[in-house]
Amino acid sequence: MRRRSGLVQWSAFGAVALLAVWTCCWHLGRQGINVDELVYVQAGWEYVHGTVTANLEHPPTAKYLYGLAQVLFGQGIHAPRLVAAAAVLLTGLVLFVWLRRPLGHWGALFAAGLWWLTPRAAGLDAFDPASATPVRVDRIALLEPVMVLFAVVAIAAGWAWMTTDGRRRWWWAGLAGTALGLAVTSKVTAAFVVLAIVLLPVLFRRWWDLLTGGAIAAVSAIVTFCLAYAPLGLVSAVSYMIAFQTRHDDGGHLVDLGGTTYRFAPWWTQFWWATQGTGPVLVAVVLVGVVAAVVVRPDRLVLTLVAAFVPLMVFLALSTVSLPHYYDAWMPFVLALAAVGWTRLGVLARDELARRRAGRRDGPGARRRAGRPGRRGRVPVLGVALVALVAAGVVASASTTAALAVAVAHVRPAGIAVLDTELRAHGVDGGTILFTSYGAPAWRPYFAQRGSDVLVDGRYAAIVQGTDGRFPVPAAVRAFTQDEAEALESFRVDDLRVWVPRGGGDVVVSRSTLTIER
Repeated sequence: MRRRSGLVQWSAFGAVALLAVWTCCWHLGRQGINVDELVYVQAGWEYVHGTVTANLEHPPTAKYLYGLAQVLFGQGIHAPRLVAAAAVLLTGLVLFVWLRRPLGHWGALFAAGLWWLTPRAAGLDAFDPASATPVRVDRIALLEPVMVLFAVVAIAAGWAWMTTDGRRRWWWAGLAGTALGLAVTSKVTAAFVVLAIVLLPVLFRRWWDLLTGGAIAAVSAIVTFCLAYAPLGLVSAVSYMIAFQTRHDDGGHLVDLGGTTYRFAPWWTQFWWATQGTGPVLVAVVLVGVVAAVVVRPDRLVLTLVAAFVPLMVFLALSTVSLPHYYDAWMPFVLALAAVGWTRLGVLARDELARRRAGRRDGPGARRRAGRPGRRGRVPVLGVALVALVAAGVVASASTTAALAVAVAHVRPAGIAVLDTELRAHGVDGGTILFTSYGAPAWRPYFAQRGSDVLVDGRYAAIVQGTDGRFPVPAAVRAFTQDEAEALESFRVDDLRVWVPRGGGDVVVSRSTLTIER
């Protein structure tokens, strides 16, 4: 019986893991290029070839990995995206191995599955292939996938440090510090994870470990940090990063939230992006799971996970810069906490149903002798309610997985990625493109040498209008496209609207006046 149970458990793990590989890697190269991704990929290539001057506003470790991947598998975005995908898969595996002892096989698999198989989009309309929005933050080579992997390893190693006896626990302390150093040198946001690691010896009341193991972890983290920064020049690179990020936060960053543009992101921005990127169904699953974890049995594991993500949330809430993918930093810990809650709801449901079956075997006389006359009516209601709730959570989670699978299956080059091809099909081969209502980070990876989003004097082969509310269409351009509708050919490329002179020619801008010249 035990062998059959183990076969079922590991078969389920294999199925979930295979689906995770497909979700993380299928059609990986079809997604449009993100401008930050391009910067990190190019910087990584330069780093491994001895030039370490690019993108010093962020730490280097993730970029080292992206550069090394390009050396091994070819220059471009594909190899770094495989690194990001591998980081996601390893993060889920670490969650599974870590949580298997406190939660059991199924609870740990649920935590890994929530991480592997649910959407975490970097913007709106992620489930529309024509939107070119990544359905998963970690399907593109940003810094977050690598940072998150090492942050989760740091917490998991810290937990092993506390739950392991003998000399081996010091190795876990060293691994926790090393992983923390790698996380911080991937993206500095991970520095807040140190609070959870420091809290662990306090929760377990192992004060000697706090001193000795804490010293080992601290030294490991510092050495890792210094080694990672050594090629860049430790003091100068860190000073530049701090100065840049301070200026960036002081200046803010335009965000469009529900049709309203903000220069300085409101405190709730990260939660807006998380809701938009994951969908209402997954949000409901996570909220119910988190509440259950906190209410049912708030033990050391719950407090550790809370300590891992709450400081990150507070920091991002206080920051005036909050981009669509930032919430990915705290998602693994929130999803793990939700899995804890759902697992414990499942245990409650199982126990209540077991009591009901035991009551049936004992009969009504035994219940009366035990002084539990009301148990017969109350237990079925509670047990059935818990079973129904857990079943609803499983079905809801599966529905988000199905939606993600469909989106991954339909990923294709879209919008700006195919604009040049469509322009050629309409007779426009080369020339400068005037972009409106479309931020430079979106078009620069494809039109860096022949694009402009500022209405300056010159000749333009086409006008392209996007859907970015942060950058309104200039009044002169709007009037021109309306007044010259007969002389312009208009067509759509997914979420973009394009105008080109009918029969050839250019759009000429002179002192904010637009005309057509053949």
